[in-house]
Amino acid sequence: MDTKILDEIPSEDYKDKAKKSGTTARGIEEAVIVAWSEYVLNMKDGRLATIDDSSVWIDLSKLLLFVLGASEIPPAGLQNRPEICFDQDCDDRLPHSSTCGPTLYLPVSLTDITTVQHKIDCAICCGQGFGTS
Repeated sequence: MDTKILDEIPSEDYKDKAKKSGTTARGIEEAVIVAWSEYVLNMKDGRLATIDDSSVWIDLSKLLLFVLGASEIPPAGLQNRPEICFDQDCDDRLPHSSTCGPTLYLPVSLTDITTVQHKIDCAICCGQGFGTS
């Protein structure tokens, strides 16, 4: 798969929605973005994930489907660049997306790559549907 699609998956464009610099919340949000960015980069070649004792192949096309609602970038590019918003309310909630936006909602509890990997893998595999994932 062409890795230029990594440029379309949000990682650095969250700053407009982030908390004020120097606050505890901002530091947590930045840790979430670092973990998310590492997850995206690790998806370059795809990998086998274990969800509820089942093995599932997850790759960039599934990640794009989760975030954008399409498994590949349209030839003309995206009309709206994906955004990241932070879900401050629930630490136990899985990441979710609104593909109409497109907007990715990441819980602030996702501050390490192991947690990000498990929660996003679960969200990708369990949240397939129209409109939101």
